[in-house]
Amino acid sequence: MIQISYNGSNDMIGAAVIHANKLFTHIPFLDAIYNLKKFDMATITPRQVTDLICNADIQLTVDTYWPLRFSSAADAYDDKLEPRAIHLNRLKINRPVHSICNTLVHQSIHALNACYPSYYFGHGCNNPVGKEHTAPFRIAALAQQIIAKDKKAVQPMLHEEPGNIQLAGHSSTQVQEALYHEGIFCIYDVMDILEAN
Repeated sequence: MIQISYNGSNDMIGAAVIHANKLFTHIPFLDAIYNLKKFDMATITPRQVTDLICNADIQLTVDTYWPLRFSSAADAYDDKLEPRAIHLNRLKINRPVHSICNTLVHQSIHALNACYPSYYFGHGCNNPVGKEHTAPFRIAALAQQIIAKDKKAVQPMLHEEPGNIQLAGHSSTQVQEALYHEGIFCIYDVMDILEAN
């Protein structure tokens, strides 16, 4: 089972985490994934992805980051060094719970794929155009529709561009420094900065 934890104080994120965790064991949600015909760009079927969701033992954590460039439209970013971490943009949290749930489920599918690297069920680059039938976008859309109880509620999740965050071949300290210099840092960095001053 996929399990998401959040230790922060944002009620919207907390509610979205509760919904997402329930969805990963919610039979109608799992059946909806199972009954899809295919995912674009995937090397496995929706049935196989559903089996992975049901049989996985993945613990994910949610944290938040402040982009220093206030033009950042990304909802989250993928962390190739720690795929079990879901990093949410604090500037993009003021939205409905069902939309945050979309982001959490989307990122959870990326984490699931990272746990099973012999398969691929991602969406290539971070441009959401034409990706609505890939596993992360389609499964997240199903989640959002169930939580919102509205088939028209879905919005594609926006990612940070991979060039904004250099991860490969770097230590976590180097990644944090790169994120800081690129204008992105997590809330723990803010707390360290505030405590140091």
